[in-house]
Amino acid sequence: MTVRAANGSAVLPTQSSPRVHWVVPTYHRIRALSFAYAFVFCGVFVFVEQLPAAYWVALALQFLVYPQVLHWRATRSAHPQQAALNNLLVDMLMWGLWTPALHFQHWICVTLVTCSAINIALNEGARGVARAVLVYAVGLGVGIAVLGTAFVERE
Repeated sequence: MTVRAANGSAVLPTQSSPRVHWVVPTYHRIRALSFAYAFVFCGVFVFVEQLPAAYWVALALQFLVYPQVLHWRATRSAHPQQAALNNLLVDMLMWGLWTPALHFQHWICVTLVTCSAINIALNEGARGVARAVLVYAVGLGVGIAVLGTAFVERE
């Protein structure tokens, strides 16, 4: 059922609020599904490399719980659409942190960053992508400072 806001724009109702912009539930569905898939392909790397159990906990929190937290945050925001767009930048920050944690594996990191950057580009254009790259760089810097620069080489 589509509900019309006071200004005439369509919003999709949720259990918590009838004023939530359509982008919030749409991004939640996309993020929840794509992050579940990312959990699988990151899990393959963690399994093959026999990384510690803490990686599995971190993967579950990042890829299975985190999408629900962002959705909760956006639905309860005074500005749900802006919160949903800001969540894309939070994603980029997280990918910067995950890059050194996953030993700079290109097949994982490039996939995560590219998918998020495309989504930001569609919503905010070149300026949004520039901000996203900056946020990614901040996350990467923090990740390197905390975790170092270990790289798993392949033959």
